[in-house]
Amino acid sequence: MEWIELNTLLGAERFTIYNYSSEYNVQKVLEHYSARGLVDVIQWNMPLVVDTWPHRTKPDIHYFGQLPALQDCLYRNKKESEFIVNVDLDEFIIPRDKKLTWAEMMSALPSHHQSYTFQNTFFRKEWNDTTEEYPNKEIALTYKLVTLLKTRRENKIWAHGMRSKFIARTKDVQRIYVHDVPKVKFFHVPKGTALLHHYRNWLEYDYPDKNKISDNLVVTKYAMNLTENIKNAWENFQDLPMDLHTTD
Repeated sequence: MEWIELNTLLGAERFTIYNYSSEYNVQKVLEHYSARGLVDVIQWNMPLVVDTWPHRTKPDIHYFGQLPALQDCLYRNKKESEFIVNVDLDEFIIPRDKKLTWAEMMSALPSHHQSYTFQNTFFRKEWNDTTEEYPNKEIALTYKLVTLLKTRRENKIWAHGMRSKFIARTKDVQRIYVHDVPKVKFFHVPKGTALLHHYRNWLEYDYPDKNKISDNLVVTKYAMNLTENIKNAWENFQDLPMDLHTTD
């Protein structure tokens, strides 16, 4: 829900989600957003051996058929969407200046490119939640909103092409990869314009403080609207558990 709601604030108008498997609570959320016309759920049951975690067998195809899914998404949306944005469920392309949306950001970038790549930086989920107070923080805590609670990131910003993600002009590209678009004119978006915020747990609890940076940009720009939207959305799921835990 957080991924859909924040990306909607950023300007996403349609989501294509490839579902290999999902728990009951996730399925209900997807059904809700599908009914609103915001999400297309593609049941992605590959007729091949796919990855498992922990690894038990050697897969026939890389990572649940990620590359075929990307091509499928591109061609499903070629005629209707001006741009295609490739991000995972733990990633968000965040404008770094005063602009709030991708549309505002893209209007300020050179227009004669087919692909725009964004540098990655990791916000560590294993680090403590922020202690700073801000309006509606109690909502962020109630609904475990990662983007509003994990406000410290590594000081490292990865180079373009390494863990990058992109926004591409849909009609102008014939193939997309995970981190870039091949054989097109691309633009490396400066880190001062936007970054790919990547929220991930690396289980590295002794990471040195000198390599951590406080970054409250998402809180400053989106916290009020995001918390209100999440709270309103959850009114549709009063009996739905936030987490499902399997016990023996």
